Amino acid sequence: MNKTICWFCGKEFEYDGEQYRDVNCSFCGIENSIYNPYQAKQEFNKPNTTEEEWLERKEKNMILTGKRNFLRVSDVKGGEIITFLNEGEWVENKKYTYPDGTPRKDFVIKITIFELEKDMRLNATNRSNLISAFGNDTTNWIGKSAILEKTKVMVGGKIMDTIIVKPIKEEEPAL
Repeated sequence: MNKTICWFCGKEFEYDGEQYRDVNCSFCGIENSIYNPYQAKQEFNKPNTTEEEWLERKEKNMILTGKRNFLRVSDVKGGEIITFLNEGEWVENKKYTYPDGTPRKDFVIKITIFELEKDMRLNATNRSNLISAFGNDTTNWIGKSAILEKTKVMVGGKIMDTIIVKPIKEEEPAL
């Protein structure tokens, strides 16, 4: 049996199975992503993609559907800078449900990446990173920036790519 503390409600809860994975808090139902602290960390330097390369790739793969324009893992090479445009909202996920059939809720926030507006789902780890840097009032995130990195994680027994959001903290004014 594994234990963790929910980033949202702050209560400790237990979960079965693999230690490092996404789990839902047994108290509030919010998703918590538990990552291996021993996994090698990447150094964050310049973007691996120029703005022109990114826009060219997106134009080739663009499909107009009338649905939300989500940032995908395949859009990210690492080092891209995003800016938050709104306070975000909890949105019902149309694809995934909890075991009891209740639809999963995702936190979705609007961002800019290379001057394009996108919607981005933030998992528990990314929300926790942003809360640590910018506070838990997401209206204070508007106009703030972060660096995107891509890493591999274990999800449902499979190794998959995921986006990690690294907040860019503003410098403290000198006194």
